[in-house]
Amino acid sequence: MKTSRIILIATAGFILIVFFIAIQLFRNDVKSLVQKSNLKYQTMPVNDFGKLDFSSRYIVRIRQGRTCSVESTAGANMSLKPAMQNIKGTLFFTMDTTAEEENTDSIYLRITMPTLKEIRASGGAIICMDNFQTDTLLIILENGCVFKGINNTVKHTIFRTSGENQLDIKQTL
Repeated sequence: MKTSRIILIATAGFILIVFFIAIQLFRNDVKSLVQKSNLKYQTMPVNDFGKLDFSSRYIVRIRQGRTCSVESTAGANMSLKPAMQNIKGTLFFTMDTTAEEENTDSIYLRITMPTLKEIRASGGAIICMDNFQTDTLLIILENGCVFKGINNTVKHTIFRTSGENQLDIKQTL
């Protein structure tokens, strides 16, 4: 009788611990989603481009659209100041390295463009590309970058990676 009671109490305690851990993980996921939805984006002026180059800790969402546009969460009161430069159709995104070392925040970008030929990323950039259609795409990842592709239609893709990078490519029907 005593051993069955001990087993019952131990099992109930284990279930409670697992339940509280699951609630905590769910709470953290919901909190991060709420923080992402509260971001204030500002449109940045930009000319036409077909290639992207990220050399810092940006979190980027790329989608296809009729015109080229870039929206950023970098406000006037942020210590991280992104620099964007369009050189021969390649849009370069950089940050001040001293401010980046002192700050752990990331800058969120939403990029809309009609065609995409190349993505180059280094320094821990996270790139999400979904529902994009193109013929040929070159993706170069260096030093801890993440590329997530969801429901893209690309006839020919080339991946070049160096360092620890993550690729997550999904196609849903």
